Amino acid sequence: MLLFVMPFAASLVAYATVGQSQQLDPIVNYCVRFDHQYGGKESFINVNSNGTQEGDITVGINEYLIMVDLRKPWDWKTNVSIKALAKPGMPELPTSPPVVSRGVLYYGSDNDPNIYLWGGTTSKANTSFPGFIGPLPITFTMWSFNTHSHTWDHYDLSNSVPYRASSGAYAEARDQHRSFHLNGQVDSGSSTQTMSLSLDTKIFQEGMIVIDHSNQTAKNVSTKGLVGEKPRTRGRMQYISGLGSHGILVLVGGNEKNVTDTKDQSLGDLVPMDKVHVFDVSSIYDDRINAGGSWYEQSVTGDIPEKRVDFCLILARAIDTSSANIYMYGGRGEKDAFFDDIHVLSMPSFTWTKVYQGNRGRYGQTCHRAGARTMISVGGASGTNLSTSGCDWQNKGLNVLDLSTLVWSTKYTMSTEDFAMPTAVIARIGGNAQGNATMVAPDGGFDQVGLAQLFGSDRIKISHTSQSAATGGPVADRVRRAIIAGSVVGGTVFLGLALAIIWFLRHLLYHIWIGDLIQRIEMEGKGKSMSELPERGVFWELPGNVPVELWTPTSPVPQVNTADFKHETESDRDLGWRGEIECEGDASKTECVIDERDKESTKSRRTRVACKELKIIMSARLATAFGASPPFDPTHRYMTSWILPPIYLAIVRLLLSVYAFTTIFFVLGWDGVHHRHDLDRSSFSFFTDLSYWGMAFYFLFSSLHTFSYARTGRAWLQRWPLAFQIAHTAFYSTIVTFPVLVTAVFWAILYSGKWFSSHFDGWSNTSLHALNLVFAAFEIFLTRTSPPPYAHLLIVVIILALYLALAYVTHATAGFYPYSFLDPEKGSGRLAGYIIGILVAACLIFAIVWLVIWLRKWVTEEKLHMRGKFARTRFVNDEEMVEVTRESMK
Repeated sequence: MLLFVMPFAASLVAYATVGQSQQLDPIVNYCVRFDHQYGGKESFINVNSNGTQEGDITVGINEYLIMVDLRKPWDWKTNVSIKALAKPGMPELPTSPPVVSRGVLYYGSDNDPNIYLWGGTTSKANTSFPGFIGPLPITFTMWSFNTHSHTWDHYDLSNSVPYRASSGAYAEARDQHRSFHLNGQVDSGSSTQTMSLSLDTKIFQEGMIVIDHSNQTAKNVSTKGLVGEKPRTRGRMQYISGLGSHGILVLVGGNEKNVTDTKDQSLGDLVPMDKVHVFDVSSIYDDRINAGGSWYEQSVTGDIPEKRVDFCLILARAIDTSSANIYMYGGRGEKDAFFDDIHVLSMPSFTWTKVYQGNRGRYGQTCHRAGARTMISVGGASGTNLSTSGCDWQNKGLNVLDLSTLVWSTKYTMSTEDFAMPTAVIARIGGNAQGNATMVAPDGGFDQVGLAQLFGSDRIKISHTSQSAATGGPVADRVRRAIIAGSVVGGTVFLGLALAIIWFLRHLLYHIWIGDLIQRIEMEGKGKSMSELPERGVFWELPGNVPVELWTPTSPVPQVNTADFKHETESDRDLGWRGEIECEGDASKTECVIDERDKESTKSRRTRVACKELKIIMSARLATAFGASPPFDPTHRYMTSWILPPIYLAIVRLLLSVYAFTTIFFVLGWDGVHHRHDLDRSSFSFFTDLSYWGMAFYFLFSSLHTFSYARTGRAWLQRWPLAFQIAHTAFYSTIVTFPVLVTAVFWAILYSGKWFSSHFDGWSNTSLHALNLVFAAFEIFLTRTSPPPYAHLLIVVIILALYLALAYVTHATAGFYPYSFLDPEKGSGRLAGYIIGILVAACLIFAIVWLVIWLRKWVTEEKLHMRGKFARTRFVNDEEMVEVTRESMK
């Protein structure tokens, strides 16, 4: 590979014995090189520079492309393969390629021979240096260099990016042909449009430029959610593939100032290193990009580095990919502090580990990865005053580091050894040289659930109220937006459900009152009182011991014997079954006389009767609608299987309950032992956890009911109040519906596509998002239950609506969304789509489960004649025996 350390950069060149008018050789006359651009392609590295005279040292531009050959071993002290390639004249172009510093040299793609120069500024430190070229128009924002033909070309991106920024944080997703440049600054050397700015004017730029190298286009993405009104410069970004669906960017360090402050403040306000920011690259491909994409902030622990700028980053992953490790080398800090140290930021633990400390500070250098475990450092300065700091002791500006042993060397050996985790990092995050990290989450938990999900598990949760949401911003604004969005969405859903419930009850009450009460209970007429037995499984018994002949329209008015009337008990009258009696004929011949007071008493009794009958009929209708019509479960469908005897069914259900509870408490204990207490505290904010708790309790209670049936022939549930029976039937409908929904949402939406980094995460997520479906399938296929009543769909929808409200309450109180797709700042249309989609999916799943249960019942009972396995014990009463016998004979 050829490492094109292509800094078109501020390079310092020693004046030495060469005449001042003669062009300086950037290799022979090399003194110091910093703030350059570099890139590696086809095994080379490249550089360009600036200059001002200070004694024998001249700061000048490097007009050459310096290439370091990495295809063979070398020692920079003796035989390094390095050469300067002169930029050829390009008469077909309107101008020569620029000579800039603090720009970026992007790799492009593997099948593209070009490397791309983006941004940068023209230094005016020595405008009299031979070959000096002033700033170019903004139309020449990006240039390409063909590594085969050694020719240059340029691209006009000024319509989408109306400025050329320098000093921004940058990274590149080569697998997606995308490059990124975050914020940065504009000054008098940026373009011809900014030449009038004073030398001390530095205008910090908002936004992140995303370049698509497949068609050489660019767009500017807002970063207000990340930095607010204080953009940053001179920090660094690192791209990490394989996390989320499209990888992530990790932003570290730099300085910041208000966008309205244009004065040069040297270092400005340095950004603390105890927090890093992570960008979900997938957000540039959907409507989240309109809101600036998805940024997350994460607190970091360990050996926190001092605040700094102008350092370099490089990535090394454990062989088993259980950790991604970003090496940070050197940099410049406050009070002219220049660092000669290396810190490693390990993820997903988000810990800093200091692995090296030297005594020769360096800033403005670049780092290049060569092979599995080699880093090559290029350039860098040790001070701002060249008269005192002198030239680089590495007289070619190169140094070689073994990333595993952390030993510096002058020799590049083309090592083929695999990367091994440094000992100090292993001591921090656990594991061994190949990886197997045991610290797989930050100490105290992830600050935002969306970030946790990027690392492969929605089981990782947070509860920090001080952290910003996925797109950042002040906490008060975030909470206000969440409350507004939650109120609108929750209110709409609640209103719809309320109208549906009102319609349902109105429809039910209408038929009860009109069809049953008025027509059957209060049919009034002279000389008669009529009653009719209600329908739909509600059985009645005539009151008292008085023989009564059922009245028909053709029968005479029944006569009531006075003696019978006198012996009627008060309780009978309270029940109102006597009715109204009218005496005909002469009063002297009448054996009973009802005065006005008796008539009023009769009306009162009849009113009470109406209310009691209404309650009874309503209870019966509601119980029937929700699958618990009396007598409850006469053929023991909830306690039996078509293939397993009751005792075995009870044992299996108990084992499933034990496994579910074991999983829950083991996960809670694991998180506690591994200092992830926030994950435990926030577990009840997640639908996955709530539904899993529900499943565990269902199997516990269903096993107890089945055990009691197997022992006595009648389950406890059949002796419980009607409300509990209705609750159990609804409980069953949720545990055959929600696991399917949870599994579908996780694997289709939340899963990153990459298997989990630890065995524990793999097992826990399999238990929560795969075995739950197996448990639900057991109840669907192997029991004798009937299809759930349609009314249970209303319960399913209400539970989902209540959880939606809980999710927004969680964000307002704890500062995070349990699931990132609930964030309204990622697009209201996207949010509505997810909510409606999940609601529709739940309804479809309910319908599919209903159909599958109906088919199972039809196949096993009608086709296979497997009516079920029942308890071999006595029955409580004859009616129950009759019902079971009838069911078995079908």
